Amino acid sequence: MCIRDRYKKEYGQKCFQVAKALNLIAELNQEQGHLKEAEKTYQEILQIGEEIQDETIIQGALTKLGQFYMLTSEYQKSCSFQEKSLLKSRQKTDDLPESALLVSLQSLALVQCRLNKFEEAEKNLKEAENISMEIAGKDSAFAARLREAYGEYYFLVGRYKDAKTNFEEALSILGQKPLLKFKWAFNEICLGNLEEGYAKALESFEAVKWKMYENSLDQANFAVAYCTYFQWKGRLKENKEMIEKIENIFKVRMGWIKNHYLKLMYQYFLVVVIESDDLEQCVILAEATLEAAKQLYGSDSPHICLFLNKLTELYLKVSLNPEELEEAEEKSNLAITILEKHKTFENSVLLAEAYLLAGKILKGKGSDAAQAQQYLTKAKQIYQSQLSPKHPKLLSLEKK
Repeated sequence: MCIRDRYKKEYGQKCFQVAKALNLIAELNQEQGHLKEAEKTYQEILQIGEEIQDETIIQGALTKLGQFYMLTSEYQKSCSFQEKSLLKSRQKTDDLPESALLVSLQSLALVQCRLNKFEEAEKNLKEAENISMEIAGKDSAFAARLREAYGEYYFLVGRYKDAKTNFEEALSILGQKPLLKFKWAFNEICLGNLEEGYAKALESFEAVKWKMYENSLDQANFAVAYCTYFQWKGRLKENKEMIEKIENIFKVRMGWIKNHYLKLMYQYFLVVVIESDDLEQCVILAEATLEAAKQLYGSDSPHICLFLNKLTELYLKVSLNPEELEEAEEKSNLAITILEKHKTFENSVLLAEAYLLAGKILKGKGSDAAQAQQYLTKAKQIYQSQLSPKHPKLLSLEKK
């Protein structure tokens, strides 16, 4: 027996149990928003694995660190750890379970979405799907988590009906897990099923022990979902209360989240709240938010198109004079150019929104009526494929 194997036999099992306990501590710290402590503990687990050369501990720690940096919006760092994890899991040593490759592929795909690597993300999810069918079958917990990952992927790219299908398949296997049910509920709100989505989101919110999640990103995401609902229902007072909750989380957490993700979301939803009161101030905030989005995602990323569309919409609300129309047209054309480069977004609500705004601009300018109608028709087709018939956007188009 070589020295490494003897060392692992004598100390490995104890180290494995220590690593397992540390992992639970790290997850608890993460859930409670103690991110520095969580990061330090995950790194400690990785160090233990490297010291005893245990591939299971190393690969698991790399995956956890990748998921952690995804949470803090440090996407390049997250991707680096997930790629290392995937490389380890492809080695298929005796130490690693078959599921390791599946988890690595799913985790890498979700961070690739944030880095504009949509084709690579979809490829990894498909590989994970094939592995899941081989090792566990279509009704397993692995398959359910894969469906959840697909749901998140489609939600990110604005394909809400595709997201709905996958979230519901995951729920049918895993049951009514609060955070999974919340993802489904938020997607329902974005689909336009406002009342049902809001009710289920509220159920999820109340089902979680919120002392544990106080000032966490999960709690911020619940508040964001409510903002979306309240905005469409015109309930501005309640919307402002949720903005205050997001702002509080932002104040608590901004010392650690380096890429200012919560600040970005806070500014965006603040724009939503105040746009009916002070449109010019709203434009200033929206422009600042767009710049923050460019810094976070890159100036040619599809993820900035949410903010390009919002700014275009605000330009149209402020004024229809030629100068504002030119600025609005520039923003909508940029969004269309970015999104049409990616096949993933061909049925995206983000692209539909850009088409809709471009059509309105051409109508406002009184030029190229045929192109304006073409844009509006494309927008309506995508909305019909991805939204509920009750969605406010689709209802407004039906009336025209």
